[in-house]
Amino acid sequence: MAKQQNLKGVPERQVIPAITKAAEKFEELRDEWMRADQPMRDAREKLIAVMELNGVTEYVEDDLKVVVKPGKKAVKVKRGDEDEEG
Repeated sequence: MAKQQNLKGVPERQVIPAITKAAEKFEELRDEWMRADQPMRDAREKLIAVMELNGVTEYVEDDLKVVVKPGKKAVKVKRGDEDEEG
Protein backbone atom coordinates (compact mmCIF):
# COMPACT_ATOMS: atom_id res chain seq x y z
CA MET A 1 0.00 0.00 0.00
CA ALA A 2 1.37 3.38 -0.97
CA LYS A 3 2.09 5.95 1.69
CA GLN A 4 -0.53 8.70 1.68
CA GLN A 5 0.56 12.25 1.17
CA ASN A 6 -0.24 14.77 3.88
CA LEU A 7 -3.51 16.48 3.04
CA LYS A 8 -3.81 20.22 3.42
CA GLY A 9 -5.71 21.20 6.56
CA VAL A 10 -5.36 17.75 8.15
CA PRO A 11 -2.87 17.69 11.01
CA GLU A 12 -0.12 15.07 10.93
CA ARG A 13 -0.57 12.11 13.22
CA GLN A 14 1.08 12.72 16.56
CA VAL A 15 2.92 10.01 18.48
CA ILE A 16 2.40 10.35 22.22
CA PRO A 17 4.57 7.80 24.07
CA ALA A 18 2.54 8.03 27.31
CA ILE A 19 -0.63 7.01 25.45
CA THR A 20 1.16 4.18 23.66
CA LYS A 21 2.57 2.89 26.97
CA ALA A 22 -0.81 3.13 28.74
CA ALA A 23 -2.56 1.37 25.84
CA GLU A 24 0.00 -1.44 25.84
CA LYS A 25 -0.46 -1.92 29.61
CA PHE A 26 -4.23 -2.00 29.13
CA GLU A 27 -3.89 -4.62 26.36
CA GLU A 28 -1.63 -6.74 28.58
CA LEU A 29 -4.07 -6.66 31.52
CA ARG A 30 -7.11 -7.19 29.27
CA ASP A 31 -5.50 -10.23 27.65
CA GLU A 32 -4.54 -11.63 31.06
CA TRP A 33 -8.10 -11.12 32.31
CA MET A 34 -9.53 -12.83 29.22
CA ARG A 35 -7.29 -15.87 29.78
CA ALA A 36 -8.34 -16.05 33.45
CA ASP A 37 -12.02 -15.78 32.51
CA GLN A 38 -12.09 -19.18 30.75
CA PRO A 39 -11.64 -21.29 33.90
CA MET A 40 -14.44 -19.30 35.57
CA ARG A 41 -16.76 -19.95 32.61
CA ASP A 42 -15.87 -23.66 32.73
CA ALA A 43 -16.57 -23.79 36.48
CA ARG A 44 -19.91 -22.01 35.98
CA GLU A 45 -20.95 -24.50 33.29
CA LYS A 46 -19.94 -27.42 35.51
CA LEU A 47 -21.89 -26.00 38.47
CA ILE A 48 -25.00 -25.55 36.30
CA ALA A 49 -24.61 -29.08 34.91
CA VAL A 50 -24.29 -30.59 38.41
CA MET A 51 -27.34 -28.66 39.59
CA GLU A 52 -29.35 -29.84 36.54
CA LEU A 53 -28.12 -33.42 36.99
CA ASN A 54 -29.44 -33.34 40.56
CA GLY A 55 -32.71 -31.72 39.49
CA VAL A 56 -32.34 -28.59 41.61
CA THR A 57 -32.44 -24.92 40.72
CA GLU A 58 -31.71 -23.70 44.25
CA TYR A 59 -29.26 -25.13 46.77
CA VAL A 60 -28.71 -23.90 50.34
CA GLU A 61 -26.10 -25.16 52.80
CA ASP A 62 -25.28 -23.14 55.90
CA ASP A 63 -24.36 -19.67 54.56
CA LEU A 64 -23.97 -20.88 50.93
CA LYS A 65 -26.83 -20.28 48.49
CA VAL A 66 -26.71 -21.27 44.81
CA VAL A 67 -29.51 -20.40 42.37
CA VAL A 68 -29.63 -21.40 38.70
CA LYS A 69 -31.75 -19.15 36.51
CA PRO A 70 -34.03 -21.50 34.55
CA GLY A 71 -33.58 -21.46 30.77
CA LYS A 72 -30.35 -19.48 30.98
CA LYS A 73 -26.67 -20.29 31.39
CA ALA A 74 -26.54 -18.18 34.53
CA VAL A 75 -25.99 -19.04 38.16
CA LYS A 76 -25.95 -16.91 41.28
CA VAL A 77 -23.71 -17.92 44.18
CA LYS A 78 -23.99 -16.17 47.52
CA ARG A 79 -22.10 -16.84 50.73
CA GLY A 80 -23.13 -14.76 53.71
CA ASP A 81 -23.24 -11.16 52.50
CA GLU A 82 -21.27 -11.84 49.33
CA ASP A 83 -22.97 -12.02 45.94
CA GLU A 84 -21.49 -13.39 42.70
CA GLU A 85 -23.37 -13.81 39.44
CA GLY A 86 -22.21 -15.63 36.38
